[in-house]
Amino acid sequence: MELDIFIARFHPLIVHLPIGFLILGIVLEVLDRLGKEKGSFRLAILWTLGLSFVTGAFAILTGLLLERQGLHGGDTLNSHKILGISVVVLTAIAFFAKLLRTSYAPRWSIGVAAVILVLLSATGHLGGELTHGKTYLSEYAPAPLKPLLGGESQPYVDLADLHADSVLVYQHAIQPIIEAKCV
Repeated sequence: MELDIFIARFHPLIVHLPIGFLILGIVLEVLDRLGKEKGSFRLAILWTLGLSFVTGAFAILTGLLLERQGLHGGDTLNSHKILGISVVVLTAIAFFAKLLRTSYAPRWSIGVAAVILVLLSATGHLGGELTHGKTYLSEYAPAPLKPLLGGESQPYVDLADLHADSVLVYQHAIQPIIEAKCV
């Protein structure tokens, strides 16, 4: 059915809504924790968690529809899917726990917010790998950061091994010196 394919293509757009709401909610949790009057942001945090949960459910739906198209697969997709669903489930638990609690417990809220932020970051990174490739983040990273980001440093090129017409002056001669001595 073409309608499900059409709806699935909205996943990259829809997925950014719960991300924005969650980040706003985490910022509000931290501000609430640092503020003089604990619990003053409770209603705003409830709204951000609720909106994150609802929009996250739509992101899951569109993501599952997108998966059925077979454009992506493998371990990266499975990890992205599991982490994304985990973020939404944890957000729902946090929302209902905060909604049903009569007393405000900022300690657990900050802990849950931290876990959500870590899961959200990992999910987003894997989603970026799916759409942009595994080297998207590391491709233009400074040489010392490349191994940390899963990339490889530019291999040393011996200019004597190259034909004079194939030498790229900046890339083969200048850039390696700058990266080795300046970066």
